[in-house]
Amino acid sequence: MRLNIPIYFEKENLNTGSMEGELILSILSSMAEDESRSISNNSKWSLERRFLNGTFKSSSLPYGYKREGEDIVIIPDEAEIIKRIFAEALAGKGAYTIAKGLNSDGVPPIRKNEWSSTTVFWILRNEFYIGDAVFQKTFTDDSFSRHLNKGYLTRYRSNGHHEAIISRADFEAVATIIAQRASEKGIPGAKAKFLDRSALSGKIVCGECGGIFKHRIHHSLSSRSYSAWCCSTHLRDKSRCSMKFVRDETVKFAFLTMMNKLIFAKETILMPYLKALKGNSENKDMQRISALEQQISDIAEQQNTITMLMAQGCIDQVLFNQENNELKARAARCRTELNAIKQNSKGECAVIRETSELIAFASYSEMLTDFSDEVFSRFVNSITAVTRNEISFELKCGLTLKEEIE
Repeated sequence: MRLNIPIYFEKENLNTGSMEGELILSILSSMAEDESRSISNNSKWSLERRFLNGTFKSSSLPYGYKREGEDIVIIPDEAEIIKRIFAEALAGKGAYTIAKGLNSDGVPPIRKNEWSSTTVFWILRNEFYIGDAVFQKTFTDDSFSRHLNKGYLTRYRSNGHHEAIISRADFEAVATIIAQRASEKGIPGAKAKFLDRSALSGKIVCGECGGIFKHRIHHSLSSRSYSAWCCSTHLRDKSRCSMKFVRDETVKFAFLTMMNKLIFAKETILMPYLKALKGNSENKDMQRISALEQQISDIAEQQNTITMLMAQGCIDQVLFNQENNELKARAARCRTELNAIKQNSKGECAVIRETSELIAFASYSEMLTDFSDEVFSRFVNSITAVTRNEISFELKCGLTLKEEIE
């Protein structure tokens, strides 16, 4: 509730109870705001100059480093932990597993009660550990709110800024592993989900809700622990998806059964399939490509004809423009369809190549007895858990094969 109580500023001799005083106060406030913005812009300009010439000194340094006077020096004990994290990542461990190991060994954490996968992931992605420094990763807007700099402002990088703890080759190798696992899982970019390596990770889709299956360790009172795959939607909300878990060994056994069937029946399944692919690709597409190329050639001749007729004065400019525009539109439609067919043909060629490689594998391979990550990744695009008792394998060659499981 407004009480209409005026304020008197002795220094400025202003009284907000009068219209004149209120107007002057408004003007002074505006001037003060402009002055504050000017000071802020000057400070930002000064920071950018220091970013450019490499003289900027951060007030805080990441784990493993400290400042001694003007120099950035390595903290030996913490540097050993950084090296351990990168070594375990290169050995195939995920961020969660690495953090769990650090906590189990009683390694002092960074400003928190314990190590977390997010902290480990941040270390693995921090270029500071290879001796580089990136400035202006964050910025403050006009409302003094802090934001991540996702391309809004220029970021400045200084290579060889300080002594490195990790080699550039190891850092890039870890970055490649993270990107690969994010891609397998369908995670855009490189979010803080540094996944443990598994050929099945991100490949199993729920046939009921479309959710991605996650790997879990189940514990039983009557038997030993076992690996399983569970629908992520079911884990969050069982009312939205009733799909139950599937054992890891069951999925792998189903894959072996499917592959052994292909090895045994390659001449009755794969050979006819490859022949049909080649026939469809060569006949239908080649005929249509030839027809479209002939149409484009005919249109070009028609354009030359009307151009010659206009030059001889047989048709006027208006009629020429009308006919020429129509011919251009027809040619554009033909080219669009032609490009689409050629692009589709590339996809069909890829399918033919994948089928040929699967036939070659089936021809020279014995019946499979053990699951191989390499073989699975080579031939399988994805898995759909249709029901708990039925799994569908989508192969890179275009075939989709189902296996019933117990």
